[in-house]
Amino acid sequence: MAAAKMKKITVYAARDDKDDILRSLMMLGRVEISEADEQSVFSRECADTERLYAEHMSLARGIEIIGQYTPGKKPRVKAQIQSGDLLDGVHTEDCLELARRLEALDVKIRGLETEAQNEKSFIDSLTPWAGLDIPLDCDGTENAALILGVVPLSADVKAEELYGVVPESEVFVVSSDTQWRYLALVCLCGRLEEVPAVLARWFFSVVSFKNANGTAADNIKKARCRLDDLTAEAARFKSEVEAAAVREDDLKLCYDHIGTKIARAEASERLAGTRFVVALAGWLPADSEPEVIVALSKYQCALDIRDPSPDEAESAPVTRGRFFTKARKGPAFEPLAIETRYVSVKNESAQGG
Repeated sequence: MAAAKMKKITVYAARDDKDDILRSLMMLGRVEISEADEQSVFSRECADTERLYAEHMSLARGIEIIGQYTPGKKPRVKAQIQSGDLLDGVHTEDCLELARRLEALDVKIRGLETEAQNEKSFIDSLTPWAGLDIPLDCDGTENAALILGVVPLSADVKAEELYGVVPESEVFVVSSDTQWRYLALVCLCGRLEEVPAVLARWFFSVVSFKNANGTAADNIKKARCRLDDLTAEAARFKSEVEAAAVREDDLKLCYDHIGTKIARAEASERLAGTRFVVALAGWLPADSEPEVIVALSKYQCALDIRDPSPDEAESAPVTRGRFFTKARKGPAFEPLAIETRYVSVKNESAQGG
């Protein structure tokens, strides 16, 4: 007898009905079915939902970036994408790519602005020392030590006080502002340990420029050149964002489209992913499909009966008549064997009684 043509069957039903459905199918003797691997089903659904969330957030961020860099009146053009095309997913990837590009531009602009702010801070820190014609990385000579520092403007700085302790010393006022006085102190290296006691009374704080080579004026000039380059590069990236503003309506339309897909995915995930739903999967001979449909019609469940793919067909069980034999070994249908033995023993007990 030739092997019967097989079809795949999947049943989604309430978990409370699982045992009754299994019993009904097995009483037919034409279905070999087991509990499906739920984790694989739920993982796929969750992965799709997470991807949609990420795409939705990317589009929202793209729209926000356009508003951030093009405040006020924007060039208004008719959306280049029609609703029907978007629902078909024709231009979705194009909009997502634009949103990702806007996010990348925003990261670059923010990075450049941070670097520019660091350069400005560096220039501000060097400006009080611009009149000092000594390299900032110089800490003195073999015999003389150089110390740079600041004291509060209100501090009572008396050079004679230092000379009285260390005669071989000199204090220079480089500059001053509304809060600080900027000093350069020179003394013999051999008398350096005696200086801190005097400086403490002035509330003297040492200043160090570890990454500066050359005079303050030289470093200010270099920093301003770097600042100009950073500003120009940031302006170039900002112009790209401004040019993308004409696609804002397209991004908003795509954002709404992804939002509807998320709503559908969440509804599907709630249906298949709760603890009250179970998925049953297996095989049945093609000629028994009507009989199986009638048997399951009394339950609240969803059926999917289809022809297997070529890869799935290789693992299909083989049936001749009403009894299955497995095409290859494995635990896939063990629940059926257990249930069949249970039904057989119950029937024999009833007949013997």
